[in-house]
Amino acid sequence: MFGVLLFLVFFSVVSLAFFANRKWWIRVSTQSPRCIYYFGPFASQEEAIAHHQGYLQDLEMEGAQGIEYKIERSYKPRKLTIEG
Repeated sequence: MFGVLLFLVFFSVVSLAFFANRKWWIRVSTQSPRCIYYFGPFASQEEAIAHHQGYLQDLEMEGAQGIEYKIERSYKPRKLTIEG
């Protein structure tokens, strides 16, 4: 019984450490120019939702076309702008 309890405590600590480094990001892809942009990090999904329209409008004003976005919880991307 003690082993099960110890495992549950260990699993909880590992899970908290794993998810603590994940933040909310706005991932925007455009067809022209063909790019993927990451905006963030945000502390909550609500905060990312509140800010996403501004980023989309900026890209539209710069002439980007075929804009799609997704709000996701992940680790910091290696690059914030990926071309190609």
